[in-house]
Amino acid sequence: MIESGHKNQSKFNLYSILISIILVSGSLRFNGISLIDEAVFLIFLILMYNYKEKNKTFRSSSLYINYYFKKANNSFNILFIYLFFSSILGLYYDPYFGKIRWAVILVGIVLVNKLTLFYLRDKLNNYSRLILLKKIHKYILYFCIFYVSYALFFKLFFGLDPAYIQSAQIEAWYAIWGTTAYAAIIFLLLVLYSKILYANKAISLNKLIFVYLLLFFASILFDSRVMLLILLLYLVVDMYQSNYKFLFMSIVLAIATILTLYFSQTIFMQDFMSSGDFLWQLLFDDQITTRRDFDRVAHYIAAFNTINNSFFEMIFGTGFLNAGKSIINEYYNVYYQYEVPVAHIASNSSGLSKGTFGLSAFIIENGWLGVLLFVMHIYNMCMIAVKTKLIVPSLYIVATYLLLIFIMFTIYINDNMAFYLMLIPSIFIYPLLRNNKAK
Repeated sequence: MIESGHKNQSKFNLYSILISIILVSGSLRFNGISLIDEAVFLIFLILMYNYKEKNKTFRSSSLYINYYFKKANNSFNILFIYLFFSSILGLYYDPYFGKIRWAVILVGIVLVNKLTLFYLRDKLNNYSRLILLKKIHKYILYFCIFYVSYALFFKLFFGLDPAYIQSAQIEAWYAIWGTTAYAAIIFLLLVLYSKILYANKAISLNKLIFVYLLLFFASILFDSRVMLLILLLYLVVDMYQSNYKFLFMSIVLAIATILTLYFSQTIFMQDFMSSGDFLWQLLFDDQITTRRDFDRVAHYIAAFNTINNSFFEMIFGTGFLNAGKSIINEYYNVYYQYEVPVAHIASNSSGLSKGTFGLSAFIIENGWLGVLLFVMHIYNMCMIAVKTKLIVPSLYIVATYLLLIFIMFTIYINDNMAFYLMLIPSIFIYPLLRNNKAK
């Protein structure tokens, strides 16, 4: 039995390391570019293909994939085939190497879903799936501890605000992160995997509480409303599950929050509560007296105006990775309309480009048809959780996807491999199936 356990543990070492690197390295930025996650993803793709070629005689029919998994698998394939053709459209309108690279990656994502399912059907069983998830959880936890420690080091020894270790804020050798919202995706997965493992008695309550406190501390340290929202939504789900342990944990965290905000000089909670002031006034008030979160609203107004230029663009968009160029004219128009100074339009390898948020970029690049296909796929992924027996309560999966969509409102994550891994049924959902006869 011990020998079999060691064999199962070693089975997933390379797989879990590669998946973890792909997940966490998308938050790293060197000279404003993140390529580590893409490079490791291509290595992962090659290894999965090599495994399938070496095991051609293996017939993976032992696991019944139910109707909901098949439906999500189909919506996944349709979405990513659509995104591939969108990348060809984007290449036609604005040819440069980055789009060719992503055309290859989008095809690779479709292949990885199929190849990983083949691999996991052979290797995964009720015992080993927890080993796999625990390994990935461990690597992600190490990353999150390093992320917080990195900021603390520069704050304590150099008096540097954590915001200035982000490449989006300053160009410096130590600014190796994109924005805090990129790291928020990793914390989102950390909490989810912690919940999965705790539900299956694979980690202790103390470790789960540590993860929650780490997320809370990171949200205060980095002044991150997204991280705090992740924490609050998971706590709401915990309380909905009616578990007295989590009710106690929620009370402890609430007290910790009050004490931290009382003794600190930050206006973090005021910022959190006043989020979206401009949007509320735009919708419900005649007079605009605040510009709080104006940029987040303005970019979506510009996105809608951009694709309304033609019926074709309204349906299909302007092509994958074209948002930065396509939005410029409407970006100027919206900012001039509300008499807000425009930010500098920077140049990159494709020319003049204005960075925008994930969802606004997705709308511009893929049109309303792309948005519809994306929403349908998210719905199907949630339906697997609701209708299939998983090793975690379905509400945590639904909350995770809701939070992923919310994060899309804050940053451009279309070039982040962690975002795509969360959409792949074989990687994200399949290891969570409760048993080999899930129905």
